Amino acid sequence: MPSAIYFDKDSIYTGLYARHQYDSGHNPMHTIRSIKTRIGTQSIVELPNGSCFDMVQCSAFLLKTIKHTIDTQFRGHKLAGAVVTVPAAFNIDERQATKNAMLLAGFSNVHILDEPTAALLYYINHNKDTLGFKFSPGHTLVYDIGGGTTDISIANINNDNSSLDVKIIGRSSRLDFGGDDFDQYLAAFLLARFEYGSLPLHQLPVPDQHTVIARMLSCAEDVKLKFNAELKRRNINRAKTIANFEVLNGKYLTDVVINHQLLCNVFADLTDKVTNSIAHTLANAGVTKEHIGEVILTGGMANFYLVELCIQNFFSDIPVTLLDTETAVSKGAAIYCFNLYNSTQLHIEDMLADDIIIKQGSSFKTIIPKTANIGDSGFFNYVICEDYLTRLEIALYYGQGNNPTKYTKLATKFAQLKSPVAKGDTLQIRWLLNKDKIIEIFIQQLDSHITFCDNNIVAIDNFLINGGEL
Repeated sequence: MPSAIYFDKDSIYTGLYARHQYDSGHNPMHTIRSIKTRIGTQSIVELPNGSCFDMVQCSAFLLKTIKHTIDTQFRGHKLAGAVVTVPAAFNIDERQATKNAMLLAGFSNVHILDEPTAALLYYINHNKDTLGFKFSPGHTLVYDIGGGTTDISIANINNDNSSLDVKIIGRSSRLDFGGDDFDQYLAAFLLARFEYGSLPLHQLPVPDQHTVIARMLSCAEDVKLKFNAELKRRNINRAKTIANFEVLNGKYLTDVVINHQLLCNVFADLTDKVTNSIAHTLANAGVTKEHIGEVILTGGMANFYLVELCIQNFFSDIPVTLLDTETAVSKGAAIYCFNLYNSTQLHIEDMLADDIIIKQGSSFKTIIPKTANIGDSGFFNYVICEDYLTRLEIALYYGQGNNPTKYTKLATKFAQLKSPVAKGDTLQIRWLLNKDKIIEIFIQQLDSHITFCDNNIVAIDNFLINGGEL
């Protein structure tokens, strides 16, 4: 189901219909896409009619549609639990927001799994006689490129015929690029061609500007997919497709030839990002590409030939396997779910994408290293930086290195202390990384836990979804 929502007066439409409304240029400002890249932030969508929705609500609309579809197929059985996959670099705010969206959609028992790990589980299970399967020597690199995010994981897989141990030894930092960026780059090129024989975009009325942008993005994706399909019939240097489409009110963009060389030029910055992100992840993990025995490629954008070609060229003779980009992650989530409730021979050791950093006065200290595994806990001695402190501010950040300007601010919590503390005093903080990589903090003086989450969820039951179907 496409991740798109269309708001039409008193009703909300999800999936294919919403996607079609945007692609047609009909009221594009009433359509929301790429929600995942904004969930967990303060992003609010305000519609022309004055209605406002946050990203948790928008995500819940989609999830509620999915739940209703499955509940209908299994008559008499209502889904209560689910495993939801997220980008591996999602921080604690984004993970909690995703969980809140699942709860809002009607799920009561939710587990969160990183998408590259899900793809890896599918790959392992997909091979017959899993425990007897001989993995390539060296580490396995998973490259997961979707619509708005990219994740890279490096795993060490040990198989001793009695158990299968998967240990994540490297993760990429946050990479907010994917198929949407490729569409935007190509759309910008097509728009420049259109403006050459027409009015510049900024001179059009604002509603027409929105229509033109929507049409350009839609047709850019269509052209990209058509060229990809053309490669199945022709050599890469002979393949081509022609962009012909109506842009606005009878005005057309015609006879734009799309070929391999043009796409290489248009996407040069993005293909550099593909290879540079791999090199950076390898360096952070302390390995080189010679240590990689196999590469697994997944995610919706993995189907695009230029992404696969970049990765194949980077790794030279190392085998690159393209997984089923539509179902690999969801099937991996199903395997993970089975592993949760059954005694299996599969063991997973995961890690964070970045360190968790706490602000202490004007300085920043690492409270949870990125090497922490799910279920790990530890202690941090928080030094008080002001006199007669009665309320402790716990401000967490996500990042690496010693430059605070590059950190991502996460949730901030305030704890009312039982008694005032003086400057120089130390409060012992115990942290716990739970199964969903959401942090719990225990302050010794308070004898209680603080969970870094936001449970202020606004109901969506008063909205009609897909014409009142739900």
